[in-house]
Amino acid sequence: MTQFRILYSSILICCFLTICLHTDRLCAQGRAQSAPSNVMYTSRIDSLLKGADTLSGIELLRLYQMVHYGAYELNEQELHLQLLRQSMDRVEKDDYEFGRAFLYGIWIEALYNYNLPDTILVPEALQALEFMRTVRTDPRAEIYYLNVTVIVVDHYILSGNYEEALKLSEELYKESRESNSSSGIATALKCMGRAYSALRFPDRAIESYREVLVVADKERNIDILCDTYNLLIDLYLKNDQLQEALDMCKAYEDFLAYSENNPGTIAEVIEKYRFNFYLSAAEVYRRFRNYALAGKYIAQAEAISFSHTALGIFTLEDVRFRLLLDQRKFEEAGRSLDRIDREYGEVATFYDKLGLLRYRAQLYYEQGWYDKAADSYMDYILRNDSIKKVEMAAHLNEVRTQYEVDKLEMRQEQDRRLFRSTVWWFSIAVMLLVGIVLVVMVNARRLSFKNRSLVERIREQDKLEADNERLRDELARQDIAVDIHREQPDRLGQLHLRLKELMKDPAVFTDPEINRKTLADKLGTNEKYIFDTIHTYYEMSIQQYITHIRLNHAKKLLALPAEKRNIEDIALEAGFNSRATFHRLFKERYGMTPSEFRSLITGS
Repeated sequence: MTQFRILYSSILICCFLTICLHTDRLCAQGRAQSAPSNVMYTSRIDSLLKGADTLSGIELLRLYQMVHYGAYELNEQELHLQLLRQSMDRVEKDDYEFGRAFLYGIWIEALYNYNLPDTILVPEALQALEFMRTVRTDPRAEIYYLNVTVIVVDHYILSGNYEEALKLSEELYKESRESNSSSGIATALKCMGRAYSALRFPDRAIESYREVLVVADKERNIDILCDTYNLLIDLYLKNDQLQEALDMCKAYEDFLAYSENNPGTIAEVIEKYRFNFYLSAAEVYRRFRNYALAGKYIAQAEAISFSHTALGIFTLEDVRFRLLLDQRKFEEAGRSLDRIDREYGEVATFYDKLGLLRYRAQLYYEQGWYDKAADSYMDYILRNDSIKKVEMAAHLNEVRTQYEVDKLEMRQEQDRRLFRSTVWWFSIAVMLLVGIVLVVMVNARRLSFKNRSLVERIREQDKLEADNERLRDELARQDIAVDIHREQPDRLGQLHLRLKELMKDPAVFTDPEINRKTLADKLGTNEKYIFDTIHTYYEMSIQQYITHIRLNHAKKLLALPAEKRNIEDIALEAGFNSRATFHRLFKERYGMTPSEFRSLITGS
């Protein structure tokens, strides 16, 4: 649902300001017309800001809203953020709490929509939540608090921090229950559903979404209800629960029909959600192979004005492409992808561009153009793999850093306890025995907790390395599969899989005479291919690769009961020629000696 994130946050802002600030409809109509040049908009923004000195309260926020949307149309990130900072400084001077909540809301929305890095977005968002929590009792401010929370959860999910997303969602749920906020409860449940879905707990996600429908229906919260309908339909489709998806589509349509007849409903909001409904229904009927009805819903979506925006074109053509491909209408499917490229290509995210590249490869393959399909798939695989490698490396570095911090804290805590024990020994001899017992009890409990934490981090590091290994294997198999279409067997991909199978035998990698030549002989190839394979898939030299495998093997041996082997025996059994070399290499990799590692593992 990445393509809906900008739409969702913009709808929340638009709805609330239309009701609370009574924004002039003429401004919205002016923005809907053809955009003037940047010079005209810059002059308009300058003229608006000149009038800010004479305004205060709601009137000032209304003006800042106009500046905010005008800056969006300029598509000038630096100018936009500078204008928002100036607005925030002015409201802080006026000590206007609701104004600060309002501007914090659109500030975080802008940072998110401009895809600023974690180091900027997350601290700013958490600071905003900390302030907005204090004014959340104001119903006008609560919507911005909820919106920023949704943005942070969405960011955590997109960056793979699913546990953090679930934790923040649960905190919001607890706060909302205590304050008896129906909107907060519904928003928290929806965020929990997204986190559960990302964590691959579809049953829990569905349960959360269904509870959202019950809670939000009492308040007739159109935004949350419509967004939850979309999420549920999407989740049902991912789990091949087609009948449930169809039933949810019918319930969604009934709700929209009811909302359209409600005099308090904003027509523009209903139109955008009806656009989403039509596309969801088209996707459901496509999965049922009812192509005629699916095409009818796509035509209805195309008749809505939102379908002519960049985001609307991307969403519409994405559904249309899959329908045309199923019908084997390849020429029309190609034109659909061309429209996405033409209308949305410049502002698409990197992940959206990857998806478009994958669609191209799929289209070429279905048309029987295997060479083009192979080239596109290879381009997609390489780009996607580069992203995953960067993300995995960042995550691994984060785990290692946190591990070192925990280790340092544990040592400092041990030093402090030792100092206190010494002071007690010299000061109160009578209390020595009792003091030692108390310190040992507390120390054992806390140390046990720390040890478990450190062991879990080591295991998490192992899991990341295992995931990286599976990624290499998958890349090798994909390389081989792609090259089969070219009738050129991929030596490096095949050699990687054979080398990995060979190195499962400890007798191979523990051999002190092992080198590039012996590996080449065992695999029946030449030394250059061995070097190229290890360098391509592991970015290591051959000696580094062998050392890496030996250390993994030694780590497994260290986890066995201590009475079976001593450290020197393990070093020799793992293929190291001396205890000193093994000690040095082990500490360089894991940040601790083999003895320390064994104590942690066996103690846990």
